[in-house]
Amino acid sequence: LLRALVAEKADCHEALLAAWKKNPKYLLAEYCEWLPQAMHPDIEKAWPPTTVH
Repeated sequence: LLRALVAEKADCHEALLAAWKKNPKYLLAEYCEWLPQAMHPDIEKAWPPTTVH
């Protein structure tokens, strides 16, 4: 995860949003590595997590 962030120079919220705009699947695979397989379909539907709660 950290390697992907550094490679994209996503070091702040704005840079992360720009990375997702360029590639909506950015960090999805890395994030899913931390979650049970059963959660992956729901995460994929909601990706990228750009809404603020």
